[in-house]
Parts: sequence; structure tokens; C-alpha cells
Amino acid sequence: ASVRKLYLRPKLYSASQSLPVHSQMSLLSPSAFPVPPSVSISLVPSSSQPCLLCSVMDFYPARVQLRWFQGQQELSGRVVATDVIQNGDWIYQLLVLLETPLVWGHLPCQVEHVSLEQMSVRGFWVS
Repeated sequence: ASVRKLYLRPKLYSASQSLPVHSQMSLLSPSAFPVPPSVSISLVPSSSQPCLLCSVMDFYPARVQLRWFQGQQELSGRVVATDVIQNGDWIYQLLVLLETPLVWGHLPCQVEHVSLEQMSVRGFWVS
């Protein structure tokens, strides 16, 4: 006999919606809805030159785009990225490292994902 797995995913409600009486969980297939990424930037010290790490975590589906900028110029030559990594629970993560001499200014990473109504931009201020 074959076994069919079912997955429980929390159903998200806005503040204006009331929760159903029967349950706060719903049975959904893993691809039933997109999950927005959480984005953070951290400084990674290095002996040669500092790096900025943009972590894009816990998103679904896997297709995501991340770009680093300095001013209006996209920084692509000194970017190192992992492949999109599946966490094993139907969500994904991506780590993108920017090797850059830290000059004064704002260095944003821009994330585009189907779950986001507009691009998510997280910046790192260097002073």
C-alpha cells in the first residue's frame, strides 16, 4: 500500500479578518501559496577585505532574484552566491556575498520574489 503525505501549513490572516472557529491550520499542498522571504544583511570580517552577506531565507517557490547596488549602479563583478538551497520543508534559502572595499554610503541588496507586491530592499550603511 502506498502512503500519501499531507502537510499542515499555517494559514495567514490579516488583522481585519477573523479566524475561523474550527481551526487556525489548513491542509494545503506545498505549492498552494507563495511564502515571502525574510532578508537580512550582515558584515563578514575578512583578512583581505570586508564582505557583506545578504541572507534571503524561508521563501517559496524557489525562483528569486537578488542584486547589490551602490547608488544606481548594480554591483555584479564581486558577487559570490550559493545555489538556491532547499531546506527540506518546502522552503528555500539563498546566501549572496558582496566583496567590496567599504566606502561611505548605502549598499542595498534588492530582492525580487513572486510573493512580494514590490521589491524588498535591505540596505547596509557604511560610515
